[in-house]
Amino acid sequence: MTARIPLQHAEMLASRLIQLLHPCCERIEVAGSIRRRRPYVKDIELVAIPRIETGEVIHQASMFGTTSSAMAVSTNLLDERLTNLVQHNPAIREPLMAGERRWGARYKKLEVEVKKGSDSWLKVDLFSTSADQWGLIYLLRTGPADFSKYVVTRAEQGGPLPPGWRVAGGWLRKNGEKYLIPEEVDVFEVLGYAWRPPSEREDWRTWMTLGRVER
Repeated sequence: MTARIPLQHAEMLASRLIQLLHPCCERIEVAGSIRRRRPYVKDIELVAIPRIETGEVIHQASMFGTTSSAMAVSTNLLDERLTNLVQHNPAIREPLMAGERRWGARYKKLEVEVKKGSDSWLKVDLFSTSADQWGLIYLLRTGPADFSKYVVTRAEQGGPLPPGWRVAGGWLRKNGEKYLIPEEVDVFEVLGYAWRPPSEREDWRTWMTLGRVER
């Protein structure tokens, strides 16, 4: 495992990954420190909307005379592609970790080889979401971590979320009801701020007043 690598090198590796995964996604983008344009990064974070393929499984009539039936099944093409890459691409692997979850429905851990033939690997965190949640998840995974934590803090706890709003189960909710957030700008609108580019989010305290929302 490598410590940190220059931004340009990390961007190249991320771009290669996106090229491999893009056909299996409705949308896929780089988040994290690469998107914030940090000069050196220690991982690649990707946010994706998987492409889902729906088909039918036909059950044929049996020797006892039961009739055939069809059942709809859904296939996550992104999951299939990732499994294939881990099995057949030597430059992509699952991390060598003990006792830690690394592969789930919404979150997957990978590693990519930093340089061919080297024993240096860069961590990859891939987050799956939906079009209705994209803006929230993309913002939170872009970070930095303290900014993301503050953004989801409720007003009664000293945060910027207005009364009645909270984040639960990966959704922004208003009075308990799911609120659609297709783009990052929609999160900023709820908070009462104009959208800020990722490069300005490192110094978020300089434009976001702690404990209250400027409208």
